[in-house]
Amino acid sequence: MKTKIITIFFSALLAGSFLFMGFNRFITPEFILKIDDDKVTIAEFNELFSEHKNNLKLKQLSPQEEIVAKINYLGQLVNEISLKKYLKEKIKLNENSILTVLKKTLGDNKDISQFSTSQFENIVNNLGDEINKEIFLNSLESELFKGIEIDEKLLKEKIVKIYEIKNKNLSTDSISVAKYENEVNTYEIKLEIVDLTRYIKETIINESIIDSYYNENLNIFTKPKTFSYDQIIIKQNSLSSNNFEDYKNDENSINSFKDIQKQNIIPQIYNVINELNENEVSKVFKVGNLNYIVKLNKINNEIIYPKNEVKEEIINKITDNELKNLNQLELNKINNKFIEKEILYSDNFLFEENLNKNNYKIYEDQKEGTFKNKDKYYEYKITKISINKIPLIEKNNFINKYINFINQRDQEINSYNTNDLTEIDVKNINYFLRSLEIKNEKLSEDQLNNVILIKKDKPIKVKLTNKVYILKYIDENSLNSELIQNKIINIFYNELLNAIKSLYKIEINNEKLLQ
Repeated sequence: MKTKIITIFFSALLAGSFLFMGFNRFITPEFILKIDDDKVTIAEFNELFSEHKNNLKLKQLSPQEEIVAKINYLGQLVNEISLKKYLKEKIKLNENSILTVLKKTLGDNKDISQFSTSQFENIVNNLGDEINKEIFLNSLESELFKGIEIDEKLLKEKIVKIYEIKNKNLSTDSISVAKYENEVNTYEIKLEIVDLTRYIKETIINESIIDSYYNENLNIFTKPKTFSYDQIIIKQNSLSSNNFEDYKNDENSINSFKDIQKQNIIPQIYNVINELNENEVSKVFKVGNLNYIVKLNKINNEIIYPKNEVKEEIINKITDNELKNLNQLELNKINNKFIEKEILYSDNFLFEENLNKNNYKIYEDQKEGTFKNKDKYYEYKITKISINKIPLIEKNNFINKYINFINQRDQEINSYNTNDLTEIDVKNINYFLRSLEIKNEKLSEDQLNNVILIKKDKPIKVKLTNKVYILKYIDENSLNSELIQNKIINIFYNELLNAIKSLYKIEINNEKLLQ
């Protein structure tokens, strides 16, 4: 069995003529994913994706983040369905064997007949999938990888420093301006901003709403009755005295409690102290097998705060509730006194950086949109404009950054000295590295290969979307061979999974996925 499965996987890996169709545009609109004849409907995918987000606590995603999360989850779903499908085809389980495992799993106290037909089928199918996975993993004999001897040269890890090239204050002559205009798009972003706190307080909240909230939530504005008392658990044998002070000794357990509510007091003790007056001592009484005596020090009676004293608190609570639920506004129906206007400028070279607003969820590919951040609501429109319509300081700044990038991209690496560079990161580079990011931007496969092959005293330049970096090999370490062996195992599993997927026609409805 083991030899057969491994042979099948390696045959698929080496054949080179796979049927994998990739993420093609889906033909049948009602399905978001189809792997041969196995289909996942849009409703099923949305339900699974919602559960996935809840499990990972992914909340308040931007439109772009939502799309990325969907694509990542879809890849995971393709892997899961493909593996289940393959294992069901290759491993035939006897139904009686599954039932035996099910009975052992449930234990003696569970009767299989208690499940409905559909529940039973689901349980058997899921258990069959798990047994198949177990057989599959055992058949791979991954422990064999741990016997691999890795060449010492491959265990060398390079310590690489990453430098950002400092921008120079360049003169923006006519040539620079012309080059910028020909190669870069510039935008005007018009913003309309509503202060939601002010808007809610002035247009939604009134006396009637305040009255209703107060009456419906009276418990919030009520300070409950509390008791302050001393308590002694009597462990001594003699119980002849009813004097509290007579029991204050090392033999007994003495405690003081201040401002305690009824629900936090043992019921038998509450029944006693509730009958006492302030500074009164109880008789000795039992709670279970223990003897107690208590002294009531003070009673703080229940206080219901009048509405006028808590009005501001009520307004703030209503405002907070409205803020959580208010996600869309029609600005054309709102009084202009609540709307603040703002104009920003950017280009497509450094869109987010030029906006210089970390909380502004504005995306270049969405020419208009809305978003909410804390207590502000934003509506924006992006218009392409001439560079000459941008205020002079910003215009020169945009051009300067772009021309700096062009110069850094084209300039010889040896022309830079230490004063031209700013160290931003240190990375450990080895021959088993499969991806690398610099400031959250992923290197291409060719760029990664160049970094892996970096040599001492021979810095390399990496050009990304709008930044140029210089990398220098400054030191080296030796890798732990066991860690590398485990990494090889993970790579092997990934390649096997890719081989499995290549056996099926996989189609995806891109339009529905991006909705």
